[in-house]
Amino acid sequence: MRIAEIGFLVVAAGIVLILLGIALQERPNSRYAVAGFVGFIPFGFASDRKMLFFAVAASLAVMVFWLVFNLYMRR
Repeated sequence: MRIAEIGFLVVAAGIVLILLGIALQERPNSRYAVAGFVGFIPFGFASDRKMLFFAVAASLAVMVFWLVFNLYMRR
């Protein structure tokens, strides 16, 4: 297996474990949020509006850091 295939399998397994953990929780008042990007378009899912705002803001911050880092490393 190549390293990219192993990385994909690890990420997929992590997503499955997170979704199972959310589905099997006994506390009905737990909150969750997931955010990411499809191309340059941000998206998010959450059980609470504040959690959604935080998740999208955190993913935007990671994207800005990544862009600045890549521009800096090209010099």
